[in-house]
Amino acid sequence: LEDASKINPSLDNTHRKKKWGGRRAVVRNDHKNAVFRAFLMQTYGLDFLRFGRCCSGGGGETTDLSPSVILDVAGGKGELSWEIINLMGVESVVVDPRGPLVLRSMNRKWKRGMYEPKRTGPVFRKWCPAVEEGSSVNRDPQQPLLIRCFFDADAFVKLAGINEDLSRNPHCAEEDEKDTGCLGTNSGVFDAEDWLQKEQSRAKAIKWTTKGLTHESEDEEEDFDHVEENNPNFTDDNITSQNNNVQRDYSTISPLGKVIPGETINAKVTRDILRRCSLVVGLHPDQAVGDIVAFANRLGLPWCVVPCCVYSKLFTKRRIKDGSIVRTHEQLVQWLCETNPNARVATLGFEGKNKVIYTLPREED
Repeated sequence: LEDASKINPSLDNTHRKKKWGGRRAVVRNDHKNAVFRAFLMQTYGLDFLRFGRCCSGGGGETTDLSPSVILDVAGGKGELSWEIINLMGVESVVVDPRGPLVLRSMNRKWKRGMYEPKRTGPVFRKWCPAVEEGSSVNRDPQQPLLIRCFFDADAFVKLAGINEDLSRNPHCAEEDEKDTGCLGTNSGVFDAEDWLQKEQSRAKAIKWTTKGLTHESEDEEEDFDHVEENNPNFTDDNITSQNNNVQRDYSTISPLGKVIPGETINAKVTRDILRRCSLVVGLHPDQAVGDIVAFANRLGLPWCVVPCCVYSKLFTKRRIKDGSIVRTHEQLVQWLCETNPNARVATLGFEGKNKVIYTLPREED
């Protein structure tokens, strides 16, 4: 692989900043999505990202061109998924308890033609393969789908309805879903529809503040440190969900009860997304990084994460092989590598926490 630190597909050279005493320009944080996206293209290739898990026919021939999905966990405003969809031509779905997605800036840039070849130039044009001249006039940008809930590895494995011992081909997965939305799993029946509705209502009842997460009904703000220390996704069963009259169809509801395009609350749609997933990514996913690798490892999916905060007080049971508790970023990187013997590490060319840990598809390990 080419040195990942050389991938700096910034669309605006004015946003570059030189390291003190260094010779190489480093992309600032506001273009970290572009750098990470370029790394995905270089590492996995567009063919895999677009049709990944469906292109494993014998003899190398493509047996099914059904589009695959990148799962963007803790995707925040949705900017990374927006770029993956509109600039790469790859389907991407955001999983995040916050919402709705905020993409006004990205859409304005699209309308101004800032991603078209004449604006990006010959150097960065290859990182926007899905954009052609006149795109801003001929079509509107697609908006990412949002699965608005906390990402829990165990629940999402059940939600996918895939037997972990079966083939990775989604057509080989057990088709034991009932009209009630219950999925058969190795551990019994999992009511996916009910679980998803409760989780989304709980996510909408959470208020994000500078001190962390608080429940909207609380008079006083609760610091995030009060969360149960071994639970990575704030799954306090005592939190009551808001009653948003959630509908059982492909529809979306905002925290204010208004319909929002692009947010799914349907378990069947969500299960289809998870079964078509070819890659799980997280760019500074904070507390969700452990669940990303756990979910992907259990289903045999490749994953790619750029960890940021350690949260050593929250994850006290994380230990590297020498028995040390994970307290520093370097130890977190080592711990992530130890979760999968095929994990690799590279450095991305932007400021801040820029270590990327990733695995390749099974046939490429």
